Amino acid sequence: MRALSTDFTIATPAFPDNKRRVFKGYLFADETLLNESGIQNHPLTPMTDANLVRVLQTQTQRVVGLIDYTVMARGAGTVQERIQELKAAGMAVVDAISNNDLMRLGPALKGMPHVTAGSSVVISLPQNFGIVQSSVLPKAADLQAVVCGMAAQWHSSHTPALICIKPMNWSGLGSIPHLNISMRTINHTYRQPFPL
Repeated sequence: MRALSTDFTIATPAFPDNKRRVFKGYLFADETLLNESGIQNHPLTPMTDANLVRVLQTQTQRVVGLIDYTVMARGAGTVQERIQELKAAGMAVVDAISNNDLMRLGPALKGMPHVTAGSSVVISLPQNFGIVQSSVLPKAADLQAVVCGMAAQWHSSHTPALICIKPMNWSGLGSIPHLNISMRTINHTYRQPFPL
């Protein structure tokens, strides 16, 4: 946050369409607290506490606040007011139990240089930049891939998958900056062969 010269950000890993919701600051996977969903046994990133305010508080010197579901239900204006109240704190976990919550969150994030959130928050952001929705993806260039999957028990019915957008040169993966992943790591994480 210092590098971006920002004094405040939000955090919400909510993805309601995939049954990942944040309620009263707690992260749920389907109807189960995340730390009871099997993810507490994840070999790389075990989650033993579903309270995101507590989890984030252990990782920062800033105070972590909460924008709860009652604020979210009142709309973007109320969310923005709560953000102003919490600015001195530095960070806030945001409840989101539905896509409607994310749509109310989006306008309140306008101008915020740093947002920490699950990918579903993007449904509410294009309006902040005057972007019109399109069904056409831009053409892929260079080495590209989409990696999907989750190791939690509640999500075990979904097989991890690697979908190539463009033919990949596996030997080139080591030279891509910020890409620290290997087939060995993936196979260990999911404890099964990784489908190609």
